[in-house]
Amino acid sequence: FLEFGTEAKTDYLYFFNGSGTHEKIMAIYSGPNIPPTLKTWSNQALMWFVTDDKTQSKGWTADIRFIDSIKYRSMPRFTFHYCQTGQMITAAQPHF
Repeated sequence: FLEFGTEAKTDYLYFFNGSGTHEKIMAIYSGPNIPPTLKTWSNQALMWFVTDDKTQSKGWTADIRFIDSIKYRSMPRFTFHYCQTGQMITAAQPHF
């Protein structure tokens, strides 16, 4: 994460190991501190951000990278940003 600022114990960012919320939860982040680096256990992961519109913080920006684990080469990466403004605002920009 490049920045992270959510309302602690109210806004949560969940990471699931797979393509849906029925998959095993890898991590749950909430609050003002930048979370540690997270690596998936498979070739899919789901990020699910749960929030309300009562208190607004700066939101979060994550740098997502895809690594070919067999050859250890870096694949294209994306930057995701969520800004808490009462509306969901997301952006993804590929970096090659």
